[in-house]
Amino acid sequence: MTSGRPLRLALGPMSDQWTGGLEYYRLLREAFAHLDVGERPATGLLSWDAVGDAKRKGDLADDLIVVAPGSSGIPLAQRIVNRAGRAGLPVRTVSGTEQALRDWGADVLFGTQVFSDAGRIPFMGWIPDFQYAHVPEAYSKDGVDRVQQAAGAIAAQADRLVMSSETVKGDLAKLFPEHVHKARVVRFVSPVPDSIYDREPAWVCDEYHLPERFLYIPNQFWAHKNHHRVIEALTLEPARSAGVVVVCTGNSHDDRNPTYFGQLLSTLSAAGLRERMIVLGLVPRSHVLPLMRQSVALLQPSHFEGWNIGIEEAKSLGKAVLASNIAVHLEQDPPGGIYFHVDDARDLSEKMVQMWQERSPGPDAELESRARAGLHDRMRAFAETFVGVARETAGRGD
Repeated sequence: MTSGRPLRLALGPMSDQWTGGLEYYRLLREAFAHLDVGERPATGLLSWDAVGDAKRKGDLADDLIVVAPGSSGIPLAQRIVNRAGRAGLPVRTVSGTEQALRDWGADVLFGTQVFSDAGRIPFMGWIPDFQYAHVPEAYSKDGVDRVQQAAGAIAAQADRLVMSSETVKGDLAKLFPEHVHKARVVRFVSPVPDSIYDREPAWVCDEYHLPERFLYIPNQFWAHKNHHRVIEALTLEPARSAGVVVVCTGNSHDDRNPTYFGQLLSTLSAAGLRERMIVLGLVPRSHVLPLMRQSVALLQPSHFEGWNIGIEEAKSLGKAVLASNIAVHLEQDPPGGIYFHVDDARDLSEKMVQMWQERSPGPDAELESRARAGLHDRMRAFAETFVGVARETAGRGD
């Protein structure tokens, strides 16, 4: 990497099915905007489909780094062959992926998968979590093996490893101790646009025909997100008598467990709770923060997380949080946070009523004010930490 010029950060492709991964790329760009202009990395999304990924330019990255179909890096490879042949040296050919990255000037490749054809571009791997080790029931046996092998490959191949929390780093130390020296903890921060405060959020109640008061769960409908525990808690006292209402949004499909969402709705109907646990499914991204802002509190009941985006959004927005007492939620430590035992529906029922009775729907002026005042510094610190690890990675690849 040439010193004195902005870092050029290549981003590996990201599946449309994983909204958390896409959101991480978006919040990276938001965080970089809080750096001084000369410190901001240039970002490029590695792509094998220029037409399909065109809409992502400007959303996930500054540029597309397009690998030409069938490309094998012939121009650079031929130059290397010619030079090496004249010098009597062994020949190293260059793949189309490496050629595209070098043409763009990538200093570092960041992503959640190993690119065996990226050549000598320094690799900054991201392992968001080790979910398979904590909730193996969410996978088939073959699925656990595949995810474990993929995590092991990233840990082995990466020059540096980004861990979203000390909790995840602790898992790495247990599962792949020989690679823990590569790990760097980079706790991400979720941005909130100033425009969110221009309009009172009660409009979402009309938009979705919701009651004024509700707790809000913005999670994927995946088994480990623990929606069933919420259903159980709503059937118990004191939440049943208090009339607590929960609103849920998120992607309803999980390739690992395609029948889960239907089973959840059946359980909800059998309990007679369709009006007390309102399932909206996937809503526009621009509606998530208003729903959170209007809610009485964010409810995060998950059995497992690497670093929860919903809690980070609540911290940035100034919204109270009711969360399960798993280690990473305690590490996130949201202001106004209350915790319940992740497997105790009665404890959750009591804590929901505590939130329901102590807090009002809509913005909390004190929490919002503190959140807005501190957001720039939090975003800048996140960006500086991430860029620091990226520069460390690039230096290792020199």
